[in-house]
Amino acid sequence: MGTTRERAATRAAATTTHRATPARVGTATGRRQTRPRRLPLAAAPRAEAQPTPPPELFKLALSIDRPIAERVAKPPARSPVVQKPVAADTGASRVSKREIPRSAADEAEALFRHGVVVLNQGRVSAAQQNFAAALAKYSGHEAARQALISILIERRQLEDARQLLEEGLSLNPAQMTFAAVLARVLVERGDYRGAANVLGATRNAAAGDAEYQLLYGAVLQRLGRHAEAVEAFERAARIANQPGVIWVALGISLEAVGNRAEALQAYRRSLGAGPLAQDARAYAESRIRALD
Repeated sequence: MGTTRERAATRAAATTTHRATPARVGTATGRRQTRPRRLPLAAAPRAEAQPTPPPELFKLALSIDRPIAERVAKPPARSPVVQKPVAADTGASRVSKREIPRSAADEAEALFRHGVVVLNQGRVSAAQQNFAAALAKYSGHEAARQALISILIERRQLEDARQLLEEGLSLNPAQMTFAAVLARVLVERGDYRGAANVLGATRNAAAGDAEYQLLYGAVLQRLGRHAEAVEAFERAARIANQPGVIWVALGISLEAVGNRAEALQAYRRSLGAGPLAQDARAYAESRIRALD
């Protein structure tokens, strides 16, 4: 009976996006929380009863504003204008200069610069209008696009942000910043499959970006695509040292594909990889006891 109840609770927990906690997988909703002395964790984990990862793992997929906000809060610095020596003044030269039209890119740059000025003055609506006008002049102005997307996300205008991100990716498919932020917007809407498709399309361009790989792994894990999630987490680990929660995530996916020995190593490594949230630590320790 205990095993049947635990499996039913596990399946119910797997349908909850944010609140499921692995340490409570053995609890039935609405009943007194009791844990039998003989735990089924000692048995090999089955795919249909795979514990739900700790909620902390999905903070990567839900913090939709951080990657772009950090880049846009202080817009990219522009090189100072260097004054070139002025040639001898003639009437003919003055006329020819006035006749040279400004390009769309130049006009977009001027609008973007003015948007930065008013944004730094706290006039967000005016800045938004300038950034939008810059894109209307020249859609390839990526700094203006990033700045406008940042404002839209802060104002929770996610549909407008999504459209700008998709347009930006159509102009530059290798723009992994746009891909990562679009994936987070889609995750916010519960579209994990769409997020995986976006991240997968630009994964080669982001082969050396650890944060991108972690996000991709978290989304794949949420979809139950554990073999691919293992690859993404391992790529991230090769790029840079990772916090303990990522090793917990790797352990979960390794278990799901039946690699118990490497899962045990990942769980053990998570305990010595820096600070680890209490629920994630408790989960890792319980899996170590089960797999050891």
